[in-house]
Amino acid sequence: MATSPYFSTSNQYIKYDIHVDEISTDIANNTSYIRVWVIAWRTNTGYTTYGSGTCYCTVNGTSYSQSIGPSQKIEYESDTVLFDKYLTISHDSDGKKNIYVDAKISHDRFSSSYNGFTVTLTDIPRKATITNAPDFNDTSNPTISYSNPAGSAATTLQACISLDGSTANVPYRDISKTGTSYTFNLTSAERNTLLAATPNSSSKTVYFIVKTVLGGVTYTSSVAKTMTVVNANPTITGAAYQDTNATTVAITGNNQKIIEAQSTVQFSFTTLTALKYATLVEIKVTVNGVTQTLALSGSSQSNKTINFGTINSSSNLNATVVLKDSRGNTTTQSIAITMLEWKLPTAVISCQRKYNYYSETYLTVNSTYSDLDGHNTLTIQYRYKETSAGSYGSWTTAADGVRQTLTLDNTKEWNVQVQLADIIGTTTYNLKVMIGIPIMFIDRMRRSVSVNGFPNENNQFLADRRISLKDLNQNIVADIWSFTDGTHNGASLYLRKGEDQTVLVYLRGEKEGGRIQLRGTDGSTRAQLYSYNGEGHLWLANPSKTYIAGMWSGSAGGELELMNNAGKQTVRAGNNSYNSGFVNVKDSDGNTRATMFAGSAGDGTVNAYDASGNVTINLSGQNGIGTFKKVKASEQVQDLYTGTLSSGSTTFNYGDYNMYIVVAHVHSGGSLITMTIPKALITTTDQNFCISDEADYIVFRLKYSGTTATLTMGNKSSDGWVSNVYGVY
Repeated sequence: MATSPYFSTSNQYIKYDIHVDEISTDIANNTSYIRVWVIAWRTNTGYTTYGSGTCYCTVNGTSYSQSIGPSQKIEYESDTVLFDKYLTISHDSDGKKNIYVDAKISHDRFSSSYNGFTVTLTDIPRKATITNAPDFNDTSNPTISYSNPAGSAATTLQACISLDGSTANVPYRDISKTGTSYTFNLTSAERNTLLAATPNSSSKTVYFIVKTVLGGVTYTSSVAKTMTVVNANPTITGAAYQDTNATTVAITGNNQKIIEAQSTVQFSFTTLTALKYATLVEIKVTVNGVTQTLALSGSSQSNKTINFGTINSSSNLNATVVLKDSRGNTTTQSIAITMLEWKLPTAVISCQRKYNYYSETYLTVNSTYSDLDGHNTLTIQYRYKETSAGSYGSWTTAADGVRQTLTLDNTKEWNVQVQLADIIGTTTYNLKVMIGIPIMFIDRMRRSVSVNGFPNENNQFLADRRISLKDLNQNIVADIWSFTDGTHNGASLYLRKGEDQTVLVYLRGEKEGGRIQLRGTDGSTRAQLYSYNGEGHLWLANPSKTYIAGMWSGSAGGELELMNNAGKQTVRAGNNSYNSGFVNVKDSDGNTRATMFAGSAGDGTVNAYDASGNVTINLSGQNGIGTFKKVKASEQVQDLYTGTLSSGSTTFNYGDYNMYIVVAHVHSGGSLITMTIPKALITTTDQNFCISDEADYIVFRLKYSGTTATLTMGNKSSDGWVSNVYGVY
């Protein structure tokens, strides 16, 4: 029973309170039966209050009232009942209920406002709940634990398994209202329902549901768990292989014996089955690292084959078969395959003249071939022809390992062909028998000796290709040999340092001329004398291997150049086209600073140049008269031509100049080279001039007519051109 606090009225000596008594509960109907009453009393003695009025009372939101009469006297601690009512209260769906109760009194002697309090009624047991449920597999019978507080008051208590949390895919079945656990003894049909919903995975989330019906209201409790599909790997029956190549089967007489790289292998399977509502995806066969795949569908396939092809293995091996289903489950089987090694027949063949010279020639064939379990045979044949002949002679059969004697004219070169044929394939060897040449031949008539050849002169020692000399430590210190490199043919002599074979002296003769090199102890060339296409050359190098001096004969005569250690030309001397001499003196950067040359009529000229290449001093002698001229920088040079004249001609003003400076590149990528030409050397007929470096040259012609000079390009050794012509006063 619940009692409110004391509440006051307009009469300070009169108090009241509210009483609530929960008499009973109805589990089936989810209700409580209660009594609510209001009592009043006086707090002082000696007084009695009575009269007429009304007591109002609100219970759980519903208002009620009862009249008050004079007989209901209120005295000291009289607990006079002013309101008394019995009510049925419905609980919430979860069985809980809180009610608010208040009351007020309207009396002709006193009154009060509404006063009340909250009363919590007894919880009425409602739905059953799952307290524990397991993960399970498709072959087991899962057991759940549950609590049913309503007990037998529940109209219905059932359990099921759902795939989506609401549908009873494994149907509801009654469970004990007073029990605490239930085991699902699943039928085959129910298991199939669960499996059919799991075709592409080995697990699925399912829901255990307990349903309670109380007072016509249905309640559920659910728990999500995982069902695992087990023992569901797909199955293979009747896995086998065979050779489907009729040719190789005819050789072995057994389609289970596979000839390496020749048999055509086929794998076959009687039945392929996916289990528990899965579908087949593919089957793979792997042999010797090679895999073939066959796509599949449906839950079962019969009499499937994979044409694998040839197998490149010489020894027995296993084929690995893997069958895969839609759940990703696989089954693996191994098939043992019997292999027969087969390779094309091979042989070690010797074919050479007797003593490397006579016409009598010995041919021996030592063969190797595959046995194929005793089913293979080998045939050896040979034929030959002169190298210059168009076709071979007839085949001749030879025995394995037995020397055959052929007669091949030792003055001619021969081709010999050997063929090895087994039951499957053929190997052909092409051999060459050279002209008969003795290792050493002594010619008594010529009183001569030759090595690998025949003497062709009297009193001769002849060696083919190379003669070497060794020192006491067996180091080669001298070599004489003939050579051909596709372009040059000739002979060479090497004199070497014995300790490390470094070449110190090198002599070579070839069709372009002779060459002598003197080398340092590091093998680098320090001096070289050679002829090339009728010209003689001599050049020297410093210890840093830099070319520093050269002398050669050219079309106009001999030429000389001196270089500094940086490889820049500092002095150039030679002959011009008038068979007269010239000298150019250059600074460390290769720029001309002074020139001296003689003309065709014995005239001589000396020029000095400033840093910009301008003539500042000119000395000349013409017609027996010597002149000296100091030229101002602003007056001395006139630009007559600028361009890239590589062929044809150009004209410029003949003018009142003392000399002309011609600037040229003798080859692309080369530096500028200048030539100073006195005016006296230019006549009304073409005069030849040549500008060159150590490798290339340009020839051009000069003449004048009236006030016009013409420069015409002539022969050149490379892709050079004339870039400038200057007139110098």
